[in-house]
Amino acid sequence: MWRYTYDLNGNLHLLNAGNSARLLPLRYDLRDRITRLGDIQYRMDEDGFLRQRGAEIFEYNSKGLLVRVYSKSSGWTIQYRYDGLAQSIYQDQPGSEITSFYYDLQGHLFAMEISSGEEYYIACDNTGTPLAIFTSNGLLVKQLQYTAYGEIYFDSNPDFQLVLGFHGGLYDPLTKLLHFGEQDYDIMSGRWTIPDISVWKRVGKEPAPFNLYMFRNNNPISKVHDVREYVADVNSWLVTFGFHLHNTIPGFPVPKFDLTVPSYELKKSQLWDDLPPISGVQQEVTRQAHSLLSFERLPEVHVSRGRRGEKPWLWFSAAMSPIGRAVMFAIYKGSVHTQALNVASEDCIKVATILNNAFYLEDLHFTIDGWDTHYFVKPGLPDADLAALHLTSGHKTLENGINVTVSQSTTVMDSRTRRFADVEVHAGALAFHIRYGSTVDEEKTRVVELARQRALTGAWAREQQRVRDGEEGVRPWTEGEKRQLLSGGKVLGYDGYYVLSIEQYPELADSSNNIHFLRQSEIGKR
Repeated sequence: MWRYTYDLNGNLHLLNAGNSARLLPLRYDLRDRITRLGDIQYRMDEDGFLRQRGAEIFEYNSKGLLVRVYSKSSGWTIQYRYDGLAQSIYQDQPGSEITSFYYDLQGHLFAMEISSGEEYYIACDNTGTPLAIFTSNGLLVKQLQYTAYGEIYFDSNPDFQLVLGFHGGLYDPLTKLLHFGEQDYDIMSGRWTIPDISVWKRVGKEPAPFNLYMFRNNNPISKVHDVREYVADVNSWLVTFGFHLHNTIPGFPVPKFDLTVPSYELKKSQLWDDLPPISGVQQEVTRQAHSLLSFERLPEVHVSRGRRGEKPWLWFSAAMSPIGRAVMFAIYKGSVHTQALNVASEDCIKVATILNNAFYLEDLHFTIDGWDTHYFVKPGLPDADLAALHLTSGHKTLENGINVTVSQSTTVMDSRTRRFADVEVHAGALAFHIRYGSTVDEEKTRVVELARQRALTGAWAREQQRVRDGEEGVRPWTEGEKRQLLSGGKVLGYDGYYVLSIEQYPELADSSNNIHFLRQSEIGKR
């Protein structure tokens, strides 16, 4: 018998394995992120993704999908590849065969074939957990039993590795991870390896306590997800085909309609389906009829308050203006327009004057030191605006709490001395940078170069930290290069280059994940 104890936030607190008298403690930080499982130390990155578990290192791509796991102590490495629907195509392990997976339109795995050509059939329980494995001739080759959270405690044939695991996930016996669509489940701790952001949608509709790492609401053996994942009883089959017996038979159990939501793979595949067009009237009639037959509350009818002749490009927000109260702030065709009412404070009017008629660099906004940073170019001389601020250089805090910093500089370009002025406005979590004396193209070039320097600095710092922690870098550094990294933070002869073009993806201009290090002789070979 296995016993589990939980803390007030729903985290597994103590684990009593089987008939053993030993209690296995689990520890967490203030954000419910696991830090220790018995003697195994866990480390999460700044995004809450599992980065290290003991000697094992986990790496992710920009979509949050696990792409690589390796062990610093044992030396093994596993790489994962995905298709366009975020489904795992294969796992590349050293010395292993390639296993191919085949899915139907509902996202269910219906076939497994290894590179030698052998096929196997799997008997599962009603949650999709495999219990027995048979050959194509019906011979039993493997039998399995699990703990409540999916750890295998009986395996009749350990030499036969099975890719299907607990709740029908793709099982990796080396890492003890289960792959479910876009998420991975850690069997050892009974938790997701990354935050389950789908919780926000549910909490937004029905506020309730939540835990971003909790698996199946701490009820992993429940049948709550049977209808959605495996149609296993008569009622669920009837609901699937549109028959609702609870409408005609008094006392018949009402199925939970949220369980019949199509899977992620199905919804994604439907995006490319060539479906016949349907009119808005027909769609609304279908919705109303479905609600009536299901005894649901009729959907609300939203009546537009727009007027004929209204300009479609002009959008208004009920939120407070980033400049302050009684100040309109709008961007139209790349130009800023501000207007202040009589009740606006003097400081708000000053900031509105600075931003008015400035050109906005729309594609170049970044998060810098926690600030949502945006860039503008103001034509003309800065004297009038600086005089209104009563500030020609330095820092000043206005009465409305907005912080303003002014700096000026001169430079010689084409035998001509040019004067520049930079005004930084910090309001809440926003940061506005207004540049005087430059053209829009010149400012774009300057901002992109600053972003590139931030990306390079972050990429080198990350490589240095990886070498310091004994982890592998983005390329196999030699021992001499590692010593350079640790002492100087860089390796001579290498420079950082963008992986994806910032002309096509300007939002990645300051991303250290978009940088790879190459020698001059390697440029053009990759």
